[in-house]
Amino acid sequence: MKGRSLKTLVTIHSHNTLGRTGFESSQQTRMHLAQLVGISYLHIVTSPQTANYKSRFRSLGFTYGEVVSVGEVLFGVCAEKLDTYTYVYNLADGQSIKAFYDIECLHRPVPMWIYQTVEGIYTEEQVLNQYLAQLSLEECTLIRDESRFPLPQLRRFLNLKEVPYFEYIHYPVIQDGYLSVLSKKTQYLVANEQVALDLQELGFHAQFFPPMCVDEHLPKCLSSSTYRYIWSSHFGEYKRFDFALSIMKRLENTGITLDVYGGSQEDFDRECLNFGGCPTNVKYCGFTPSVPYSDYDGYLSTSVGEMFANACVEAMSLGLQCVVSDYPYPYVFYSKGTEGSVITNHSVDDYVATMLSLRDSLFDSTTQQNFIKRYAYSKWVPRLLNLQYV
Repeated sequence: MKGRSLKTLVTIHSHNTLGRTGFESSQQTRMHLAQLVGISYLHIVTSPQTANYKSRFRSLGFTYGEVVSVGEVLFGVCAEKLDTYTYVYNLADGQSIKAFYDIECLHRPVPMWIYQTVEGIYTEEQVLNQYLAQLSLEECTLIRDESRFPLPQLRRFLNLKEVPYFEYIHYPVIQDGYLSVLSKKTQYLVANEQVALDLQELGFHAQFFPPMCVDEHLPKCLSSSTYRYIWSSHFGEYKRFDFALSIMKRLENTGITLDVYGGSQEDFDRECLNFGGCPTNVKYCGFTPSVPYSDYDGYLSTSVGEMFANACVEAMSLGLQCVVSDYPYPYVFYSKGTEGSVITNHSVDDYVATMLSLRDSLFDSTTQQNFIKRYAYSKWVPRLLNLQYV
């Protein structure tokens, strides 16, 4: 594949029909990299999408290139939602195609969307391959944001066409039990530098590629206090929002506050109810495509399941004091790289002591911003154009 020029960067992902699925910020980073070098960007959605999906994706930040629903292209119409896991395509000729999410893996070894037509059953992978067969892929590179659920037919189809195809590893696969599903025939992009090296040592074709990039010129921040913290995340178990509530409960009446972005009001309310009530210094601010980090002094994370920690990197780039867990992927790495500017913590007591000590302390963002320039767009544009494909 030497000598190929890249003219179109393609993302493949199975998105939810409502809200965010995850990986959007990573996908938009690649979209922006494509825009910077003037190549096309195509975003392929393999799950059923309703009639307003293009405007919804634009509202999520997909403002460059094209977003395509595989179902809409192949069936000529968008889907109608019946319930969370069931959709229907009502065709112009009166026929209907039912699409359902096979969460019990009755049709394939991994969960995926199943399309039921009068001719038979088609998997999400087969429908995707039918769509790709209609495209000219000679100058494309394809990246699929899912490594836990392999699609071997897709990989073989693209290999036969000699089209560079990568699966993106967003999870700590060596630790979370998904190492066994990886294939040494597949090319991987990895969201963590150390995990990429570990996978290479195990014989996998893996290379680090940051899931998000930062601007080259970052606004320096010199603050004299850290009182207003931001939390930017969903409420998945490994994010440990209950842990954050315990910290903030201890910090009531200290002037330290936490504004929460991400997830849903329903999820936030449930977490607070399970905790026994929301601390008075915690406020839910909803979901926004552009999180206002610059309005805050500090960033708080209690997560123990990160690879790159996009929100933390963005907070670092904008000069916030970052108070995080001691999870090695990647917080300890960031703490060492910033000479302790990013502060790791283990227990609730550690967090409380750290945040109290930072209330009226001087913070200079220079060291962490110099470190974070390793992920500058200018460094990764040429690497996108020359992704090493073995």
